Amino acid sequence: MIREAVIGVSMGFLVQLFFLAVGVAGQLIDTEMGFHMVNVLDPLSDSQLPLVGNLFSTLCILLYLSLHGHLLLLRSVAESFRLLPLGVFALPQDTGLVINACVKLLALSVQLALPVMGASLFTSLMFGIMAKSVPQMNVFVVGMPLKIAILSVVIVASLPGLVHFMEKSLGEVFLQLADWLASGGLP
Repeated sequence: MIREAVIGVSMGFLVQLFFLAVGVAGQLIDTEMGFHMVNVLDPLSDSQLPLVGNLFSTLCILLYLSLHGHLLLLRSVAESFRLLPLGVFALPQDTGLVINACVKLLALSVQLALPVMGASLFTSLMFGIMAKSVPQMNVFVVGMPLKIAILSVVIVASLPGLVHFMEKSLGEVFLQLADWLASGGLP
């Protein structure tokens, strides 16, 4: 019974990592936009989420449901009973797959935030040049609302690509889950 609980928790952990990576990407974007102090309540996790992080988490859940991820997870649970039958005291041997999944999902969060972070870098560079060329203008007063507007446009413009990237990454999560189950130590 303990082995089945460990397998179930590990499967849930691998899928939950995807949602956490998307949330981290939202936090990175919120930090770049200056929204890191503004949080909203997430009723699912009963915690505070940043604004863009909440948008990305909601988008991720909708994508998960539209791609029938919940059905794939149930199918994975059923397949785990075939690959790792009851009564066999063996766990999947390849823990490197779980570590590799953690590393890939951390990279996913940076890749999701990359368009906005690049635009933020360009915008900050532009404001730095303006501050040097026109020292009388208070760049912080003008810059912050303009930076929020520019980065919001970048988020909206890059959203279709981000959704496609999330879709591809979610498929990779389920492939990693299948690989992990297939590595199960059958005698």
